[in-house]
Amino acid sequence: MKYEITQGAYRDFLNMLAYNQQQLHTTNDPASASGTLALVPSGSAYRNGIMIHTPSVNGLLPFMAVI
Repeated sequence: MKYEITQGAYRDFLNMLAYNQQQLHTTNDPASASGTLALVPSGSAYRNGIMIHTPSVNGLLPFMAVI
């Protein structure tokens, strides 16, 4: 990685993307339930990270992520 960024900066980046773009930059589907970690596989619950706050709606609206 050439430049380090914070989780907040990456969250802001994800929140600017369209649904199909979010799918390319996250591990879990943007339509996953609220509280799902966006960048960590399902089995790793004991990690901090970016969570899905408002899930995507049928792929029409992108999800809203929070830390």
